[in-house]
Amino acid sequence: IVNYKPKIDQLEGDHQLIQEALIFDNKHTNYTMEHIRVGWEQLLTTIARTINEVENQILTRDAKGISQEQM
Repeated sequence: IVNYKPKIDQLEGDHQLIQEALIFDNKHTNYTMEHIRVGWEQLLTTIARTINEVENQILTRDAKGISQEQM
């Protein structure tokens, strides 16, 4: 995911150029830059929550002496 961030940054730059050119309608996509930003942030949030949940499960397993198979 981290490797994909430059593509989002490139889209931001392209979006800026499009705005400066006063182009407000793009028949090639239904997505706005705002859609992309929100989707990106939701993806990052979901990944962080998933990592946290897995780490908590590992801590619980280790604290209770539960084997991986029992999880």
